[in-house]
Amino acid sequence: MRYCWISIFRLIPSLLCCAGLLRADVEDDAIAVLSSAAPSAPQVWAACQELRVKGSVKSVPALAALLGKEDVSQAACHALGGIAAAEAGAALRAALATTTGPATIGVVDSLGWRQDTQAVPLLAPLLVAADADLAGAVATALGRIGGREAAAVLKVGRERIAPGASLRYWEALLACADHFRLSGDTDEAMSVYTSLMAWDLPAQVRMAAWRGVALTDEVERPQWVPDGLLHVDLTLRKAALKFVREMDDPVALTACAARWDILSAASQLAVLDAHIALGPEGLPMVRVATRSGASEVRAAACRGLALLNDVPAVPFLARTA
Repeated sequence: MRYCWISIFRLIPSLLCCAGLLRADVEDDAIAVLSSAAPSAPQVWAACQELRVKGSVKSVPALAALLGKEDVSQAACHALGGIAAAEAGAALRAALATTTGPATIGVVDSLGWRQDTQAVPLLAPLLVAADADLAGAVATALGRIGGREAAAVLKVGRERIAPGASLRYWEALLACADHFRLSGDTDEAMSVYTSLMAWDLPAQVRMAAWRGVALTDEVERPQWVPDGLLHVDLTLRKAALKFVREMDDPVALTACAARWDILSAASQLAVLDAHIALGPEGLPMVRVATRSGASEVRAAACRGLALLNDVPAVPFLARTA
């Protein structure tokens, strides 16, 4: 048995070598298709799909030559977007100066998915293009790339973005803020999030920004979340209602419960749901909710007691049934 395993291990290098040869053969065949006299569009798309998975730096020239051809440029962008070699990114960046229309949008999209930081200065002038589709694609790409340079480009273009690209622009800034938060750059994250809560911005952007602040500032969260439940701005209050039900922060939840008597019925329901989700630990607050002035909250609290198998509450539940 021992010798059997030794034999298998000795075969591994040969097997890996064969796998590499097979991969090279597939790549060579796909390059041959792209380099042939007049390949059909379906043939080009199939070859590009193979190269996205199995292509290397060797594939880049053949793919780069297709970036300006309208019927297959998207296939080439898709392939180059999946090739890790730095030369693939360089080919896409170079194509920004030679492509137009949908082909440029495809190039921009691939640079965004590659998170190509070297592309940021090249994308900056395109952000303020009159073509809303191009401007929106650039904004999205900058959001995916993230970082301070991309965020700075987005901020500079704030007043000049094409109207039809505005939502993608705001979403790109949100994406940059998320990058900052996840990388630990809380100051930058907070700066962007707070700027996106202005009353004249789309509701979904403002809600996401409010949530971003709640996720970023753990120290202020016990104040921020209860304040959100009482906010006069209905959009931000909706963001707080959703966040309370999802957050995993006992301190902030306790702070919300401390304001129980001044919360609206909708806010009480959110706090109640969060306590029910805690299981038996949340029972004291569920019992408090049975005395709420809002009938819908009392009904939800009774369901919570039953769900949590609160045996001492059985007589009470029987009376209210």
